[in-house]
Amino acid sequence: VLPASFSVQLPIEKVELVSLTLPLRLPRLPVNYRIDRDSIMLTFQVPASHTPQFDAIQTRIELPRLDPGERHFVRPVLSGLPMEAILVYIDSVQISRNPK
Repeated sequence: VLPASFSVQLPIEKVELVSLTLPLRLPRLPVNYRIDRDSIMLTFQVPASHTPQFDAIQTRIELPRLDPGERHFVRPVLSGLPMEAILVYIDSVQISRNPK
């Protein structure tokens, strides 16, 4: 016999939005490569009861192979974001290679 009704209870907690501007860790750039920024902005939400450790968050990029005159937008790779954090926004980075 199936129950006629059931209930589910989920804890609801307030969240806070946190916005940071962090330096971008860059690999060694070839001479003819250009990157449009040296820092990025990111926004994430965390439960209000948690105090995240901001100093552990790092950002870096991986360089794509580009032909002369080509450009790409890449999303930085994050590390150290608190487990309870949900990423809401992160800047993209434009990488270009000068024409020969």
